[in-house]
Amino acid sequence: MLIALVAAAPAVVASQLGAPSAHGAPVPFTSDPGAVRPADRSAVVPPGPQYAPIGSFPVDAGPVAIAYDGGVGQTFVADYSTYNVTVYSDAQHRVVANIPVLNAFAIVYDSGKGEVFVTTFDTSFGPAPTIQVISDVTDSIVATLTVGTSVVGHPHGPAAGLAYDPAKGMIYATLPQNGTVLPISDATNRFSANISVGTSPDAIAYDPVMGELFVANQGSDNVSVISDVSNHVVATVPVGSEPSAIAYDAAASDVLVVNSLSNNVTVISDATNRVVANIPVGTNPTGVAVAGGTFFVSNGDSHNVTVVLSSGAHESVSFPSINFPDALAYDTGEQVLLVADSGIQVTWFVTEVYPVSFSETGLPAGTFWALTLSGTTPYSVVDQTMGTTSYALLLQEPRGSYTFVVEPPFGFVVGPSSGVVLVDGISAAGAVITFAPLYQVVFVQTTLPTGTNWSVTLEGSTLSTTGHEIAFSVPNGTYDYLVGPVPWYSASPPSGAVTVAGGNAGGPIAFTPAAPPPPGPPPVQVSISGYTSANVVAIAIGAVGLALGLVALVLVLRGRPPAAGNRPPGPAT
Repeated sequence: MLIALVAAAPAVVASQLGAPSAHGAPVPFTSDPGAVRPADRSAVVPPGPQYAPIGSFPVDAGPVAIAYDGGVGQTFVADYSTYNVTVYSDAQHRVVANIPVLNAFAIVYDSGKGEVFVTTFDTSFGPAPTIQVISDVTDSIVATLTVGTSVVGHPHGPAAGLAYDPAKGMIYATLPQNGTVLPISDATNRFSANISVGTSPDAIAYDPVMGELFVANQGSDNVSVISDVSNHVVATVPVGSEPSAIAYDAAASDVLVVNSLSNNVTVISDATNRVVANIPVGTNPTGVAVAGGTFFVSNGDSHNVTVVLSSGAHESVSFPSINFPDALAYDTGEQVLLVADSGIQVTWFVTEVYPVSFSETGLPAGTFWALTLSGTTPYSVVDQTMGTTSYALLLQEPRGSYTFVVEPPFGFVVGPSSGVVLVDGISAAGAVITFAPLYQVVFVQTTLPTGTNWSVTLEGSTLSTTGHEIAFSVPNGTYDYLVGPVPWYSASPPSGAVTVAGGNAGGPIAFTPAAPPPPGPPPVQVSISGYTSANVVAIAIGAVGLALGLVALVLVLRGRPPAAGNRPPGPAT
């Protein structure tokens, strides 16, 4: 039976981070205090999916492109303004290298060679692009390729894109200065003939199913489709205004084109090379990443990310911590979206979070209760306290194992008071928390002298006092009690059982003086070498008397005059 100390109600309530709703604007998952309390208070599960930033790592100024290297589990971020590529390790959960690269702009991972290709622009000589080749084993530059033609003052500025074709072992680089795409062999780092496309080609993506390259032509507002067999354009598809990012969605066999000025995404079927949808997104979209049947679009000027599900349902999600989302990539190893934030120079980890629901039973309507959830993810430490006056508390957490501790309201005991919840993205996580009101079991005595200590044990819990009352706080139930012994007194009743049924219980304990103690046992006879203790005492007394007699005899003999015949002669007369 649980016996609890009565604790004061918590004074601080921590609100939880807002999370996106299934449709429409993001809303915080907090319970409605005025909600009707259902008869069945089983755990309540909110809709999904939901996403939230769960950590970040620092980068340098101007993170404009990002690529994930699944071979070694590293993320490469092109920092345009600070001439640098930042390398983050999934295994070590930290930045492991900063590689000097002048005006890094576009970046792609070559899984066949274990290399990362970075398009750069040396602005000291005009926008003449180069490509740096980085080994993902050493995180160092192993080759430099000079491409394109320097055209100072090009209206679309220093922009280029990269794509990797694993079937052909080729890197394709867009050259906005002359409106071409340059094929590069990753085995020899040699160029093939330029492929003419639209005006100012920028982003480029590879479709492995069709063996085609899709090129977003920023100046002509269309997409050129290139066959990797012939290296010729096989189709041109009109899209929105100023296409600036592009990605292939393998789950839907679609190509996603992000249009920066028209603030939408054009969806092209790779089977027909026709537009099948235009999806509105935020303001000034600049990046796109795909994860399964979901894709994400970063909206720089509206400071949010649009999430588009395979069903076509979409919403723009604002995360309070993200300032200016720019480039995006998906980390397949850790299953997190990587968001390069050029506003505060970090790359965020954004992941799907899942419902963790706690519901209560036993509290009166409107009673505040709270709990603390703690756990560790690869990117952050979760330690948050949340409370509600409703019957349900709904949280959103990434995959992981979490401990919870419930803070009961004043006058209630809780079970379970703590536990572990496993968030696996499959089964519902959480618990049903049962609260029981506490009542007083009070034992009173008035017969002991002032200051006398006495005690009572109730179901294994012992309380003592020198006063008149001992009180336990317990829920409904029947409890055994035992009164502790008090010297020279007897208790009545000395033990018993008390029943708590929706109210306080207890009773008086009478202490009465006990009878004087019975006489003690007779003295113990001690035997020493065959003598009893009485013999020993008699011998001792006789010895003392003999000693006194000898002393008296000596004194008498010393004071007696000598006999006449033995006197010495006196002086002559």
